[in-house]
Amino acid sequence: MVESLHPFVPFVIFLRANHEYSDIELLSFFGLSAYQRYEPATLVRPDCWVVLGDAGQWTMLADDYRYTLWFMKTTRPALELLAERHGVFWCCIGDCHLDVEFVFYQNGDIARRFEFYDDRGVKEDIGTPMAGEATLLKSEMHHWRLPLELPKSLGIEVDLVYKNLRIYGQHLDGTARRAAP
Repeated sequence: MVESLHPFVPFVIFLRANHEYSDIELLSFFGLSAYQRYEPATLVRPDCWVVLGDAGQWTMLADDYRYTLWFMKTTRPALELLAERHGVFWCCIGDCHLDVEFVFYQNGDIARRFEFYDDRGVKEDIGTPMAGEATLLKSEMHHWRLPLELPKSLGIEVDLVYKNLRIYGQHLDGTARRAAP
């Protein structure tokens, strides 16, 4: 499952809080307190999951392919609240269309917001484009690469995230089924 994180991450959040929050606190903050830690070698893959990883002062939360975190009513308010005190970057891409939306909060304000819909074009374009953004958006493969490439322009060492991944999740029926020994 960890290998499937790249290249497609439908919704990713990077929080610059210098490890101020434990995994459990972050999960609770986003309304995921029922999620349990999963070790890929010993547990059956959960239906809904989030992957956490660290890169210097930044912590990543990557959503599952169901966009569970993205569609939760608690996510946007949690992001805005965290952005009052911390740097926050988030990006969401469509799965079967080329929609792209990303926001970078700095010092409590939106420093960059870009929203593009495949069928309608650019909806919002606020702030100064990030380094490498134009090149990524013009690239044929931008859609798949954007969530993990664009954060690099903020100094986030995305490659470090892969060295310390933690997977949390639950099954749709709320259980945690263990794999047979």
